[in-house]
Amino acid sequence: MFSFLNNKNLNHFLFFLKSKSFLKYLFFFIISFSFWFLSMMSKYHETSLTLPVKYINFPIDKIVLSKLSERIDIRVKAPGFTILFYNLFNNAKLTLDLNSANIKLNKNGAEYFWFMNVKRKDISELIPPSMELVSIYPQQSSIFFSNKESKKVPVKLRSKIILQDEKRFAKPIKISPDSVKIYADRKQLEKIKFIETENFVLKDVSKSNSYNIDVKSIDSIEIDINKIEINIEIEDFIEETLVYNLEVKNLPDGYQIKLFPDVVNITLRVSKEKYNVLQTDLLKAIVDMSKFSYENHKLDVEVVNLPSFVQLERIYPSSVEFLLIKD
Repeated sequence: MFSFLNNKNLNHFLFFLKSKSFLKYLFFFIISFSFWFLSMMSKYHETSLTLPVKYINFPIDKIVLSKLSERIDIRVKAPGFTILFYNLFNNAKLTLDLNSANIKLNKNGAEYFWFMNVKRKDISELIPPSMELVSIYPQQSSIFFSNKESKKVPVKLRSKIILQDEKRFAKPIKISPDSVKIYADRKQLEKIKFIETENFVLKDVSKSNSYNIDVKSIDSIEIDINKIEINIEIEDFIEETLVYNLEVKNLPDGYQIKLFPDVVNITLRVSKEKYNVLQTDLLKAIVDMSKFSYENHKLDVEVVNLPSFVQLERIYPSSVEFLLIKD
């Protein structure tokens, strides 16, 4: 029975929806609502809006103590349509630059603050022209900081640089600056001995050049410089193996010595511009008897008078046997 009644009522309701009287009622309702809505939206209303805030240029030598305010409240007067579209589509943010903030220093830190009335022009540029800014809350926005401690640490280059054949570094890679200042609490500073760069890879390098490299960031550590410059000087080189007669230094009085062998092959690398130094008698191969040890019956071969621009690749043999003969 109830099922029948329910179905009957449903049929009556569906018949009413399809009837002309309902369609007329719906039409006039929509017309009336539209006029009312347009009338309300065209009138001026006063309301509160929230404006997100973005902070930039935090001081690297300080730690934030207070919670950052993520938004401010503004009271505005505007037509209803303007307020509606602002709420639906606006994504503007008020930027507060700490470089332009007022600063009140104290013993252990500082307070950075802005008077919001001074920011009225900036805020007005973020809202539609038809919207009148009435008031701002809070009237002052502040951030409280404590001071960080600091120290200087060296910069360590993380790199893999592969040169072309017959090329070499003319000088050690120059890093500028070779140290940076870091800011953190004391416990963190004590743990840090150096700062690394981001990994830097170069292949098939054939000429000198300079490069800018990012300094690797560390959580909770501020660094005064974010990039360093490295200078790479490359030059052509010649590799040559020369035969040198061994000379003996510090031979005890009353003794003669026989070396086996008494000549060695020394392989050297030098830039093409300075190749002529290898044709002189400047370089010498020696063995030093003052370094003799009974635990080692050989003498190590050394190269003396080696200029800094000449690279020693190998000595063969690197040590020699000897026979000490008493006069």
